[in-house]
Amino acid sequence: MIDATVCRVARRRTAGALLSFVGGADEIVARSASGARGLFSDVVHTGRIGSAQVAKAVNNLILWPAWSPTTKASRSPGLSEMDVEVLRRAGS
Repeated sequence: MIDATVCRVARRRTAGALLSFVGGADEIVARSASGARGLFSDVVHTGRIGSAQVAKAVNNLILWPAWSPTTKASRSPGLSEMDVEVLRRAGS
């Protein structure tokens, strides 16, 4: 048994750059990861079962507060002529 998450869905799903955190026994995760490589550009073994869910929660806690101001700033009249995706890629 493993636990696995899917991350980067909003921005990178069409680019084939999804991330999966996977928790579980080493040998089971290794077998699962080889099959997951077709769906995910990055598969990160985070440790025991349950650790992938914790990793995703921490990832969200770190990233989402940064996205809110970016989204608000992208609606600024000064940025209306700019390609906001250029700014996002520069910050990634």
